[in-house]
Amino acid sequence: MGRKSINKDRKDDEGKKAAWSKALFPYLQSHGLQRLSINKIAKYLNLSKSTLYEYFGSKEEIILLAVSQKIDTLIPAIQLLKVEEESFENRYWKFFHYITENSKDISSRFLSELRQLYP
Repeated sequence: MGRKSINKDRKDDEGKKAAWSKALFPYLQSHGLQRLSINKIAKYLNLSKSTLYEYFGSKEEIILLAVSQKIDTLIPAIQLLKVEEESFENRYWKFFHYITENSKDISSRFLSELRQLYP
């Protein structure tokens, strides 16, 4: 089951947290979320568990940051639909291309497990 984190102040270095969660995203894609643990995250990132717990309260917090970062890369696509100087067809194709290119590293396994484990 894993330990429950202690409710305490965490270090707030957004740069480190963002770099770690970004580096973790490929691991999440290939290994999934089903058997993910802080031990596995720490080992993959070459960090100690205690270092992770200095910055994150739980593995769920790490997953949330990784997913949020990925979503943030897709948000600019919305702006492509708002360029009224271009035809609807051009806007659609640019939007479609952007979404396709920036989401091709998201596996269906990951999405399925995300939906199942973190609805």
